[in-house]
Amino acid sequence: MNAKTLLAFVGGLAAGAGIALLLAPTSGGELRQRIGRILEEKGVSREKFDAIIAQAKAKLAEATDRIPDLETIIDNILKQEGDASEKTV
Repeated sequence: MNAKTLLAFVGGLAAGAGIALLLAPTSGGELRQRIGRILEEKGVSREKFDAIIAQAKAKLAEATDRIPDLETIIDNILKQEGDASEKTV
């Protein structure tokens, strides 16, 4: 997994986690367990998972500090995810 793909993944994870926390009746602990199971199925180690979560938390904190820029951030993440999925198809 190259750095650009990892960054796109983390950005997507951050956006998805943020939206899920706002809209879903799932607790933070349950959400982390679910994400952990998905990453484990994809062969991501616990250490890598912890690093991804730390990066996602930092990105979410940064994004919530800049609420006017939040839509732009989400648009960029979605574009990156679209670019990544086009390359894998």
